[in-house]
This record gives sequence, structure tokens and C-alpha cells, in this order.
Amino acid sequence: APPRHSARLGAGGAALEEAVKVALWGKEDQPGCWGFLLSPQKMAEYRDERRNFEKIYKSPGQKHQADERVRNLLGSELIAWQPAIPRYPPPIIPKGWNRLGADHSEASRGIMELPTHEVRFAHDTQSEIFAHNHETGSKRTLLQLVVELLVGSTPPESVPMFDVCKHNGHWYCRSGNRRLAAMRLAQRFWPERFGYIRVKAVATDKIFLHGAPDRGKRPKLTTHQNGANCEGQWMFIHETGEPVGHSVEDMGWQADEFGADLLVLLPGVVDAYRGT
Repeated sequence: APPRHSARLGAGGAALEEAVKVALWGKEDQPGCWGFLLSPQKMAEYRDERRNFEKIYKSPGQKHQADERVRNLLGSELIAWQPAIPRYPPPIIPKGWNRLGADHSEASRGIMELPTHEVRFAHDTQSEIFAHNHETGSKRTLLQLVVELLVGSTPPESVPMFDVCKHNGHWYCRSGNRRLAAMRLAQRFWPERFGYIRVKAVATDKIFLHGAPDRGKRPKLTTHQNGANCEGQWMFIHETGEPVGHSVEDMGWQADEFGADLLVLLPGVVDAYRGT
């Protein structure tokens, strides 16, 4: 799983690998699935596999098609460093609970907390790459942020708050669909830590629903393109074609939720998921 994602992300792959290494610092015994980090031979195999994957991602065609080829290779070949990947269904969290911000001044500005899993996506699909960071000269990736959230190097409070608006009885992401995707993925593997999210409620406007064709603006709400039953419950990641919000257990697809193959291997994540 690690070389698949680092190879696909190009320059951003190094930052993802560093985020994973943070989770391993100070651990005398590396978890079994990360034992290859201590073996020069297996590290060489890892790098060879990553280079092979990079060639696939650079080949002509859509990136999600290349990612499907890589996933097929991972599923059909025995790779020396690759651990067995367990599968876990999404957490079950009671629905219907929400609360206003911590004080009246926040509430008056529309700031509140909502159950993370109840905030819906407005977009049908989204790139895994965040906007260019002019301070660092790099582009942060969705998977990197999720890893940092789960290992504690980035606290959830430091992720910029985004806007939500009410539509057909549900709260939809008005801005920040990638940030919501990161919180949804973190919540899947650590529901107690990421069960709620701070958001700001704004009006449901014409731009959200219909866009402004005369100004070249598309509508924010495009979930109907995923089918009438989607209604923002999931969103596809453009580069891989995998969903965030639902997994294969929910939908019968031939792929798990985006990034789950890596996230479930992080030290402590499985224990946090099991509540141990």
C-alpha cells in the first residue's frame, strides 16, 4: 500500500512517507507490517516497486485507470514487503445529535459542532491534492492530512473550519470538501477522537444549488452525478476512483474506501478503532 500512494502522488509522496515515519518514531519494535523499514534488502524491494508504479502512473491515460492497474498488481502478486491488510466495517455512531458552539458569540455567528458522519459532501468527485501552498512551495495531499490527524502530528483543531448549508433536511459542505473527506476518513478509524466537527452554517444560495452559468461558475452541489441515492453520502476521489464516505461493505464495490489500505496499518489506529 505505501508505494502505491507515494508513487501516485509524485513529489507529494515524500511528504506522505515522512508523515507515516512520524507514527513510528520512538517505537523500539516496529509493527510487523513495517518491518521492511529495518531491512536494507526489503527497502530496496520497496523502492523498486515504487519505481515500477511510478512508470505506470506516468503512462498515457487517466490516473484512476493507472491506479486500478496498480491495485490489480497488488491484489494478484505476492510482494515481499506487503503485509496482510485487515478489513473493518465503518464505525456505528448514533445519529441525530448536534450542538451549538461553546458560547453564545459563536452560536450567533453560526458556528456549531455536528457529528462528522452526518455532514454530507456537495461534490460528486474531488482531487486528492490541496491547493498550492505558497509558503512551502508544495501541495499537501488528502492522505497526508489524514495520516497526520491519526498520528497526532496535526490536531483537528488546526484544520481550517469550513462552511455548511442546509438542503433537503441535511447539512452539506458548502466549502472544504477535501477537509471533510479527511475528517470522515479519520473518523472511520478513530471515531471517539473525530466524532464531531466544527463548522459554520451559512445560507443555501443560488451558487450552491445552480451555479452562475453567465459567470462561468458551476453549482457547488453535484452529488446527483453519483446517482439519485447518493445525496452527498459519499464522494469519489478523482485520481483513484475510490469513494470516501462508504466502503465496499456498504456498497458492494470492488474497492475499499480511499486510503483504507494504508490507514489501517498505522500504529495504534486499529487499537483505537477497536476501543482498546
